[in-house]
Parts: sequence; structure tokens; C-alpha cells
Amino acid sequence: MQIIRPDMLPLIAGFIILFLFLVGIIGMILLYSGLNTFKQNKLSAPMIGKIVLGCLCLGFVIFNWIGYNSIFSQNEKLIAGEYICSNAKLTINPDYTWRITGDNESSCKRGKWEYVMSEDWCYWNIESENMKCRTQIGTPKEGDLKTIIFKEQNLTFERIK
Repeated sequence: MQIIRPDMLPLIAGFIILFLFLVGIIGMILLYSGLNTFKQNKLSAPMIGKIVLGCLCLGFVIFNWIGYNSIFSQNEKLIAGEYICSNAKLTINPDYTWRITGDNESSCKRGKWEYVMSEDWCYWNIESENMKCRTQIGTPKEGDLKTIIFKEQNLTFERIK
């Protein structure tokens, strides 16, 4: 069960992260205690219970961490692709770079992008190397990105299918 999500309110996410941290610490203590008892004695029901409960606690925390990271990775890849404008082509690469080619007179030719996943809004930051072109593009909940607009340069790119 995934209990922490990128779109949660910060206060709620903070309490859940503290809860997961506490569950992880308890799981490590139970597992360590069970393994120490296993080294000293033969098998017993409390020792097996400690080991199983410790593994379950750690597994729950790890599952939530991996689930959060997989959501981030999937959303991050949604922007990569090619976009076209009337006189230019925007190529966004998976290596966090972008380039505009064509006969446009824009001062923005290339730059870097990043995906930001916060509790209340997920977005992509796109900035040029000379910092004259900047934009933030909405949330990935809406699906694949269809339009990228650089307001300063008056450029609107549509995704090529």
C-alpha cells in the first residue's frame, strides 16, 4: 500500500514521513534483536516473530520509498520528445538538455530542464543557458505534455506525434 504520494499536503506528508521513519527504526531494532537471539539460541516463536515483524516493517518503508521514486521517474520522462513551432523545432532530451533548431531569431538556442515534484504541484522548469528563456510547465497528472510556451520569446511549441 503506497501511503506517501507527491501530491499530498506538506503537513500530512511530514507526519507520514516521520511515521515511516519510526516504523523503519522499529523494524531495524526488531530484526537486529531477532538475529542476535537466533545466534545465541535455537529457534523459538518470539525470535521468529521478531524477525518476521522486523522484515515486514522494513519492507513497508522500502516499498513506499521505491513507489515514490517510481512515480518521480515516470513523470520525469513525460517531457522528453520533439515539439514544433511555425519556424523552429524544440528537442527535449532525456539527459536534461534541450535545443531549438530552425530559422527562428530567438536568443534561446539550448538549455537545461528539471522535473520538480513538490507536495502541492508537480512541474518542469525549463531554462536557457543565457537565462533569457524560462518557463514552468504544469502538472503531469494531465498526461503527456502537449504544449510548451516561452512567453519572453513569444514561442509556442506543439508536441510532434
